[in-house]
Amino acid sequence: METVNNLNPSEVLKSTLNDPELSPAEKVKRLMGLRGGSISSLARDLNRHEVHVHNVLSGRRSSKKLQKDIAEYLSVAVEIIWPN
Repeated sequence: METVNNLNPSEVLKSTLNDPELSPAEKVKRLMGLRGGSISSLARDLNRHEVHVHNVLSGRRSSKKLQKDIAEYLSVAVEIIWPN
């Protein structure tokens, strides 16, 4: 069994992005964790209010612009995080 320290980051990334069970919030949280960041740091880096970022990630609010900004920040397609 592989330990966390022995995992290949690209394999973790692929696993996270391809997991249909993960919500957008969980995908972004894991991707930010791989970068050593958090949802809070993402909001700061995007110059957005943290509550707004959380609301969009949880689906309580819709913002195509913020979705696009998050995806670009993480260097993935919007459809990877928000497949529907």
